[in-house]
Amino acid sequence: MRWVWDANRGKPVHENATLSFQRDGNLILADFDGTIAWQTGTANKGVVGLDLLPNGNMVLYDKRGKFIWQSFDHPADTLLMVGQNLRSNGTNRLVSRVSEMDGSLGAYSFVMEQRYWALYYKVKNSPTPLLYYKSDESGDGQGSMANLNFYCKPEYEQAYAFEMGFTYDMNNSTSSGGDILTRPKYNSTYSMLRLESDGNLRIHTYNFAGSCAWYSSRGFQSFPCWLYQDVQIDLSNLKFVELLL
Repeated sequence: MRWVWDANRGKPVHENATLSFQRDGNLILADFDGTIAWQTGTANKGVVGLDLLPNGNMVLYDKRGKFIWQSFDHPADTLLMVGQNLRSNGTNRLVSRVSEMDGSLGAYSFVMEQRYWALYYKVKNSPTPLLYYKSDESGDGQGSMANLNFYCKPEYEQAYAFEMGFTYDMNNSTSSGGDILTRPKYNSTYSMLRLESDGNLRIHTYNFAGSCAWYSSRGFQSFPCWLYQDVQIDLSNLKFVELLL
């Protein structure tokens, strides 16, 4: 299942529910009994239209074309390739699903911290999640991350066709930078980064030039070996021990 976003995450509506775009510019998901399950909160804000863009972003816009609301500002467990990011002044994390069939908040999170990004596991009966990966610190020791972007760009000068990874900008600092995750040999423009329900961080790519099918990243042994590999944090042999006090 190649979902990319949930409007009413973990709280599914029943049969005969409705999704309606109101005259006042509000987009409302209502259950069968009329109870509002989710809404964009854009009533009386000048919204005149709704569109699903080619990059996967669902937007509500005003008469000048300005986005009043967009799904890219509310990522769930997935970042799409073009234009979506984590932000210090907005959503700064992805949270896994419980399973493919259950979209409720899972135990794993991918978080943009002040100077690095990290992966956490939520331990039962504990307010503090367990850190199971932390990237190198970004920047020049000053400021904090303003955003973290998932990107893909062609590399015509090298044997590998495309480069995929993260870029970031800093608040209160002139530094910027990024991390290369992988360099696949096929066109990776149609890709997404997902925090899976088992805690794996995986890239999914649709290859139009090849078999017209989805490719998912394979495992690797350690983060320093990212370069020239498909990227995934493989937790298959990692077990969490929870102490119940």
